[in-house]
Amino acid sequence: MTRNVLLATLFTLGTAIALLVIFLGEKTTRMPAASAAVNATQIERGARDYEQYCSRCHGLAGQGGANETGAPQLNNIVQRKMALQDPKDLNSSDYGRQYGIKEKYGTIRNYIIATLISGIRGAAMPAWGQQAGGPLRQDQIENIASYVLSWNGDVPSSTVALAGTVAAASLPTADPGATPFGGGKVLFQTKGCVGCHNTSNVTLVGPGLGGLFDPGGTEAYGTNLPNGNPVNEANVLDWIRKATGGFPQKHVGLNTNVNLAANLANGVMPPIAITDAEYTKLLVYLKAYGRDGKIKPGADAAAPGVKAGTLKPTPATTPQPAASAAANQPASGGISQPASSATSVSGTSQVVPQATGTTTP
Repeated sequence: MTRNVLLATLFTLGTAIALLVIFLGEKTTRMPAASAAVNATQIERGARDYEQYCSRCHGLAGQGGANETGAPQLNNIVQRKMALQDPKDLNSSDYGRQYGIKEKYGTIRNYIIATLISGIRGAAMPAWGQQAGGPLRQDQIENIASYVLSWNGDVPSSTVALAGTVAAASLPTADPGATPFGGGKVLFQTKGCVGCHNTSNVTLVGPGLGGLFDPGGTEAYGTNLPNGNPVNEANVLDWIRKATGGFPQKHVGLNTNVNLAANLANGVMPPIAITDAEYTKLLVYLKAYGRDGKIKPGADAAAPGVKAGTLKPTPATTPQPAASAAANQPASGGISQPASSATSVSGTSQVVPQATGTTTP
């Protein structure tokens, strides 16, 4: 009897030791490898979604300011948020200060994810998460966060070179002899409209604006605005200035003239500050496009005595972040909205011209 108990005890101890060895082996080899594989997959998929949805404002290399909307630089977000405002105060960073990222979100990764989902009120950064009315699933949000954090202040030179080329070709500056159409185009970009809207019938975050003032109106809402009011110059200006918040009961479709399905698909719009003079220029630009996204003949012509060619590319160097100051750890590390560049094709905005292809750092 005693012998059997001893054998059982030894067998149990041997089994426990074997399981411990297996567990330690899994923890030190297979688990990190599996985690790295998942992260690599997220980065690869995040690169594609970032290019399509985010690079239009933040730049292909995360250099920021890709279309004059003021979108911040993202390729050094960890370093920026961890940087001390006061060298003598260890809690003076955006991450560590009172009510800062650490206190509100826990990690920088969570901060990026939350910003992607909900957007930034009063800025050109819209809500991208489906739970907030945007177009992106949760896995896409997390993939983009992984891609942004993967830069960690060290962007491949090939991506930087391509981003600089795209920026030089697409970043407009106002010409002193700008046409009304050209002035409207600059406003469409600088006011952040381009971050959510196409000038065709293609939906980005918001509906396509092509044909807005045509007899048939836009494809999404026809001859009405999302608040149910008919499209005319005064009502469009009112909608731009007040947006969804100015018509809370109508936007959700309680007005029978509103396209409910379109409202639910396009989410909400923030109010945009615009002067009457600016709106006059923007009107010229919006009226120039039909639903097909093509400029109507003569709509972009210069006024008599004004030299044609409203916008001219401005060569721009891509700013580089300082040397990496902190390791990028997902646990201590989760952006703003897309706008940029090159062409708009079949429903989505592609930043990199077809000739260059997609660059994935």
